[in-house]
Amino acid sequence: MRILVLVGVVTVLTGAGLHVWWNTDAFGRDDFCDGALSSAEVGAVLDGTGRLTQASDGLTPDATAPSCEVRRTSRLLGAEQPRLTVGLSNERADFAFQTVVWKNPSGMSYLVGGATGAVSDTRGWVMLPAACRSKLGVDFGKTGTVPVIEVNVTDGDSTRQAVARVAVDAARHVTEKAGCPDKALRSPVRLRGPVDSGHVRRSDTNKVCGIKGFRLPERAFIRGKAAPGTELYTGSGTRTWACDVYLQGRSTPQLTFSFSQDPVLAEAARFNGSKGTLGTHTMVKCGPEEAYVGVEHNSAYQDLWLDNSPADDDLDRVLRSFATAVAKDRGCTTAP
Repeated sequence: MRILVLVGVVTVLTGAGLHVWWNTDAFGRDDFCDGALSSAEVGAVLDGTGRLTQASDGLTPDATAPSCEVRRTSRLLGAEQPRLTVGLSNERADFAFQTVVWKNPSGMSYLVGGATGAVSDTRGWVMLPAACRSKLGVDFGKTGTVPVIEVNVTDGDSTRQAVARVAVDAARHVTEKAGCPDKALRSPVRLRGPVDSGHVRRSDTNKVCGIKGFRLPERAFIRGKAAPGTELYTGSGTRTWACDVYLQGRSTPQLTFSFSQDPVLAEAARFNGSKGTLGTHTMVKCGPEEAYVGVEHNSAYQDLWLDNSPADDDLDRVLRSFATAVAKDRGCTTAP
């Protein structure tokens, strides 16, 4: 009998031990991604039941494709298996405003007072400083891109603050390893999101995107296919701002307007040149600094625009109208 009891106790303890090992982080790693991220901040992004395990570890500047993947695995039936991917990519300076890539830039929360970047509940990016371009083994002048840390969370239950913390710490790690540290990456992580808690509002045709005096040129609309609709834009108090205008039409045409006085993004835009992938951008003078002004459109709007015999300067008119209005609104001294 004593032996049976002992066996039973051992079985229970073994089962409990396996449960702890498989479904919690007890006795797990202290950090991930080449030491860039603590287990606590990874756990905050991949909240839930399970054990944090690293699937790949290459977040070092000298790697061919620097990236890291961490998963939360569990043996519990029906448990989610969330995944965090952090990588260093080469992107155009205006990539985050291109609707084909980030869909709705106005719904992002932008970093304030430190790093250059933005996050949603599941994605984020941080742009690295210009000093890093010569340190990462890529001819950025030839590729027309700049280095960016990108973060993706799949099947996870996270917060924007947690995603931002991961993105900024990953960027800090890469810049310090590459020999181009930036004190802005050590600033407290603060965010500013869209107005009205992310609820779209009806567009005021005399004050588009909440900017006094900003009106879309008549040729920006297409009768019966792209009419004034709704909009969403970033709140005040941030260096980078975006507004998505959702036009009424069966094909869901969309225009995205963006403005940034962030010195890292503005310099990167100047480095890349004036033309974006789907739209166009220009620079305006705001005091001693330059600011980026951009207009993008989704493929639905582009198809409508091309099918309706556009004039060559139609999109330029939209850009000029926006640049003039936003420059005046932000106290900039010159506009195109």
